[in-house]
Amino acid sequence: MRLLIHESVHLACSLLVAVAVWWLYRPAPHLSFVIAAALAGGLFVDLDHLVDYFLAFGWRFNPRYFAKGYQFLKSDRIIIPLHAWEIVIGGFLIFFYLGSLKNPADLTMTRSLLLAFASSLGLHLAYDTVSNRIPWLSYSLIRRISVKFALRSLVFPAHYRKHLEEKKLMTFAN
Repeated sequence: MRLLIHESVHLACSLLVAVAVWWLYRPAPHLSFVIAAALAGGLFVDLDHLVDYFLAFGWRFNPRYFAKGYQFLKSDRIIIPLHAWEIVIGGFLIFFYLGSLKNPADLTMTRSLLLAFASSLGLHLAYDTVSNRIPWLSYSLIRRISVKFALRSLVFPAHYRKHLEEKKLMTFAN
């Protein structure tokens, strides 16, 4: 149930971003493209959790394990490559750069899609930071690489202690 609520918040935020970006640029960009870009950044980005899952458990997929995030419990790592502030910043930098060109009106569709994607991903990461109660810097890919994706280095000490307690109680069928 927690996962359903979590993903529903991502969906709602993505749709709000899509409508706001479309309204800002109307009537030029087609709403369905803007919605797709916002959903890519705000909802479908969670598919990168599959990277962590398959590295932890191999190719045998257990939906319950995936939904409960057991991949992090088993591996003691957080990879999630698309959960990265660097992507958000890069999206906004390209958005502003394209706006500074001679004929930015020719790039309205591209800019609106970038804005929808980067804004939705930014909201996604902000919500994840708060709801998962981990430091905001943990959603930096550079930071995760620098600590070799070690969960211990990416969460607060109390979170890590709880993680270790849960791990002691867990046996994985896979």
